[in-house]
Amino acid sequence: MKPKNFWKQTIALVMTGTMLIGGLGGADQMSVDAADTKSGVEANQKEPKNFKLNLFKYNTSNNVVLNNQNVQTEQPEVNKENVANQETRSTETVNPETQAQENAEQEATEQETLNQEATEQEVANQEVQNQEVETTNAQNAATDAAVSQQNSYYASRGELKFTTPETAEADIYNIETAGVVQNLVSTTIGNDNNLFSAKDCKYYANDLFTSNPATNKSYKDVSLLFDVDAEGYYVFDSDKTNVTYDAKTNSLLRTEQTKGQNEAKFMPLGQEESHFGMNMETPFYLTSNGKVAAPDGTETDGILDLTSDDDTWVYVDNKLVLDLGGIHSAVNGRIDFTTGDVEITSLTGQNPIQDGCAAPYVAMQNDQKAVYNIYNMYGDDSLTNLNDGNAHTLKIYSLERSVGMSDFKLKFNMPQEKINEEALKSEQNKENLDNSKMLLKTNNPEATGQTDNIETKTYKTAEINDANNREYKINISASSIDNVTTSTDESTDIMLVLDVSTSMENKDVNVVSAGNSAEAYNQLQRLDTAYEYDGVSMMADDEERTGTVVFENDKWVFKYESSGQEKSVDITTSNCPKSIKITRIDNLRRAVTAFIKTMREKSPNSRIGIVAISDATGIYKCGRNIYTLTSLDSDTNMMNLINAINGITMQRGSCMTRTLADVYDLLITDNQNSPNEKRAVILFSDCEEYPDDYQSNWNYQKYRKKAFKLKEEADVYGISYNGMKNSGNENNPNSRLTGETYLKRYADEIETVGDVSNLANGFNNITQYLSTKTLRGDVIDYIDPRFTLVKSSSDSSYTAYEVGNTIPSPISGEEAGKVYKDSNGIYIKWENQPLELDEAGKPVWNVELLVRANDDFLGGNVIPTNGVDSRVDVKDEDNNIAETQYFPRPVVNVQTKSLSLQGENRTVFFGNSVEPCKSILGEELYQKIIKDENKDENGNYVYTEPYSYKDTQDHVGDIVYTIKIEKGTLGNHIPTGIGSEVEKYEVSAKIQPIPLDKRIIKFNEEGYTYTADSVAGDVANDNTSVVFSKTNVVAGKIVINKTIPKKDYEAKKGDPIFTFKVTRKDGDEKQTFYKTLRFTKKVVDNADKNTVTLSTTITNLPKGNYRVEELDSMGFKFESLGYSTVPNSDYFNVETNGKVATFKLGAKKTAYSYQKKDIVETVTTEYKNTKIDNNRPRHDDVVKNIFNFDGESKADSTNDADNGVESNYEKLFSGIFSKKDSTVVQK
Repeated sequence: MKPKNFWKQTIALVMTGTMLIGGLGGADQMSVDAADTKSGVEANQKEPKNFKLNLFKYNTSNNVVLNNQNVQTEQPEVNKENVANQETRSTETVNPETQAQENAEQEATEQETLNQEATEQEVANQEVQNQEVETTNAQNAATDAAVSQQNSYYASRGELKFTTPETAEADIYNIETAGVVQNLVSTTIGNDNNLFSAKDCKYYANDLFTSNPATNKSYKDVSLLFDVDAEGYYVFDSDKTNVTYDAKTNSLLRTEQTKGQNEAKFMPLGQEESHFGMNMETPFYLTSNGKVAAPDGTETDGILDLTSDDDTWVYVDNKLVLDLGGIHSAVNGRIDFTTGDVEITSLTGQNPIQDGCAAPYVAMQNDQKAVYNIYNMYGDDSLTNLNDGNAHTLKIYSLERSVGMSDFKLKFNMPQEKINEEALKSEQNKENLDNSKMLLKTNNPEATGQTDNIETKTYKTAEINDANNREYKINISASSIDNVTTSTDESTDIMLVLDVSTSMENKDVNVVSAGNSAEAYNQLQRLDTAYEYDGVSMMADDEERTGTVVFENDKWVFKYESSGQEKSVDITTSNCPKSIKITRIDNLRRAVTAFIKTMREKSPNSRIGIVAISDATGIYKCGRNIYTLTSLDSDTNMMNLINAINGITMQRGSCMTRTLADVYDLLITDNQNSPNEKRAVILFSDCEEYPDDYQSNWNYQKYRKKAFKLKEEADVYGISYNGMKNSGNENNPNSRLTGETYLKRYADEIETVGDVSNLANGFNNITQYLSTKTLRGDVIDYIDPRFTLVKSSSDSSYTAYEVGNTIPSPISGEEAGKVYKDSNGIYIKWENQPLELDEAGKPVWNVELLVRANDDFLGGNVIPTNGVDSRVDVKDEDNNIAETQYFPRPVVNVQTKSLSLQGENRTVFFGNSVEPCKSILGEELYQKIIKDENKDENGNYVYTEPYSYKDTQDHVGDIVYTIKIEKGTLGNHIPTGIGSEVEKYEVSAKIQPIPLDKRIIKFNEEGYTYTADSVAGDVANDNTSVVFSKTNVVAGKIVINKTIPKKDYEAKKGDPIFTFKVTRKDGDEKQTFYKTLRFTKKVVDNADKNTVTLSTTITNLPKGNYRVEELDSMGFKFESLGYSTVPNSDYFNVETNGKVATFKLGAKKTAYSYQKKDIVETVTTEYKNTKIDNNRPRHDDVVKNIFNFDGESKADSTNDADNGVESNYEKLFSGIFSKKDSTVVQK
């Protein structure tokens, strides 16, 4: 809990998130590099980075913007030579005596050149215009019908009109109105920058700011120089500067403005071209608190200030935030991006706002000014992330639609690049830091500092909590260097607002409550000896008696009545009553009495008054039983106040709102001449808010406003305790509240005392706030991104804190810390904490946290546990930061973890390509490793990569990757073998932390003073993980069976011979094989059936489309063709057509399981034939070529057939595939 003068503040805008923006100055640091300065450009002139400007000249034939006039888009080429001449400026030293003359001559020459160029440009423009007119006339005859149809279409939609005084139409869209006409365009735009009409609006705005030869000439990426003022704003002011478009440089050339107040001053395309438009676009950034950096290193609000006299619309991230639509006189729009406030102001005394068409928002009108806020205009959070560290886009669209005055002024200070927020903070605190005793970078567990007589110290230590799970205990403390509190000379007028409703008579306050007499006796010793405690039950005379506990003769005794006589028993540890209760009102009386006595001692010039919350004389007269403000400057006054407290009687009801309205009159309105400046209210109630049905009788809202106003002009403290019934919605003004929720509606701060018996502690704490001055500050601790803030943990698991979770303050009654996240990471912020020392001189504010190294952090030596921005912002009495004291950065050694690599075991079909190890390492890392430069003498690949955790940029070690080729080929290739583990690779990753001594040296060079003893934990060592990549290869098999009837064999006609043609095709590859089966007498005689079957097999076939065909055979005719497959599935796609069978091998779409199996797919064809009944002999025979497949041996011939032969084609196809592949290395 804290006094108001330490914590109360006005908040214009609360924005979450921190961004890091490069540089300190606003408007891109407002610096102009001499090397980039164009000739004739002043040093304080600059074009913002990434700034885009497009101009549009509209064809206003027939007073319609969107027509079919075929105007060519103009995109002039930039004269590079002329630009180079402008950008080159002599740097030779000039004699000062001749400088003026040379300048004059140069200016005369430049002016003559400009005049000549302007004349040439006018001639060129005229020639272009003549040519355009001729082209247009020629095309019009052919397009009259289309023009008529399109003009009718746009007329039915409603057009944007460019007007003159003679052509103005009587509608608010197209005449010079009495002010801005809002809601003519859509509130959102696409990334193509096309502006659209508002829904159901007559105004047709499409294609205004896109290149459309039918409507406009466009000039893209036009350069414009802005002035840069001393406050860091980019400024363009048409009152001071005239600009003219120059086609040669594609820029707006600046000259001094010569036009008067009521003349057209902004005519970039020439004085005769009054109908034009432009759109501008630029990125911008804000700091984490929504501000920008000024040139002097301080922070200031981000401002856009714009004045125009016709339609202008401003969008942020494609959402409309400023609407100055319509034809109007000069109107100013100003956006404060820090607060979100927008003001639209008429500069001619006109009402600024008219509503063209309905839209999500209409600015509130207030005479000549309209005010609203961009952060709540859309009813969502779409624009509340402008401080998130990312670039946001500003787009401005503007039109000049009338003939006459033309003004345009633009001023903004948002930078186009990120500001280095750390450097900004350093610059802002530089003066304090240079004069302080702070040790901003230290291994010392404490750091001290002194600024403006405020002395503080911060402590932070780290120690091992669980080495196996890489968990660390962090202790952070903060306090003043010397005594925290001193008596204050300021006195206070204090009103005690106390609940005296009948519920306060309940006797339910436990002052002693224990499980045994010994424990109860200890509690009894803490009670106030000045009071008697009646209604207590206790064993006496061998039976339970009811009596009174009193303190007399230096001991506690129990008094009771027995047989008409008063008796007493000494209370000891063995007989002490285990429960002693008092009424709520007695508890309150004693607490208030102690409060009055303490205030008399500590602040005798303070004054105290008493108001009872009750319904003493009816519901219309709440807040009576008043004891007026009385000074504590005498014992008599003090006793009068105490007697008033003891004399309060209970009354029905507790109408808080009306009572506080009475208190406002007593303490504020009727107390103007008080000798004391400070005002305070202490509010206690155990009840609920008075029933809502009485509120209307009281003119309730009037009293509520007064009650709330009391919080603005006095410090209002509420006291709550455990067990209060809390209900109601405090955000709903019509909700009936109870308990602490009830108090929060009316109090600035709530003092929580735990059990109600500790009520005196709450008053005592408030006494400290009123009579002493406590040094306070915000404690902010960033967790290093390599760690997770842990709530609780076990051996292998933990619960992490999440954003929005709270961490209690170590001091009872103080505001809890809250977990936040910004661009710097996770941090905890405890606001307005007391920085005090205990009686032993140790900090009272002391928090212990647990952090665990993230699972994906590989470890290392000398790792900081907190970020550099962990600090205490010490506050002054006005709640401003008087000093920033940074925490030390304790470091720990984090044991290394093996890199998580996932091995790969695969089975592929022969002929499919593989790229081993890539899925283990990832594409990018894999490509880095397999470069020739990383190959060692053993043919292995070794690559070392520096290791930093994510964006920390802290090099804590190296990872050494090794690929050892046991057998196989790296790169994308087809394996050249079949079977188990055809290819095998070992992949290892070794974490090598930078040694401890080198890490210490690195930090100490940055200003720290670490030693080996100051680093917690054992030194982190190397850690290696090893996995394998294994590839099995399976293949296909074709079995050809031929069956003939046994009776059809006739030896005298010769052996039946059947030839089969087998064709494989896979992409561009094609192979053909022939297999022959010969039915000999021996084969037929050995058959034990009526049919004879011969078979031949082809094994180790790669994937592909196969065709098996039986060729014509003498003496036999084809009977039938059947087939079977293993496994029995449909992915073979077998089809038969006569003697031909077609099918696929290796067509399975799902991955094969990793198995040690040679063949997984088999197709068996079953051919059946019968003889042809004729007497002709068979004279065909077979000759078979035998190959070794080594490409060198010649083929041998044999007349053997393929009966029962199994042909292995592994070598054949392996040879084909090895020649096809381009490999890295092969073993």
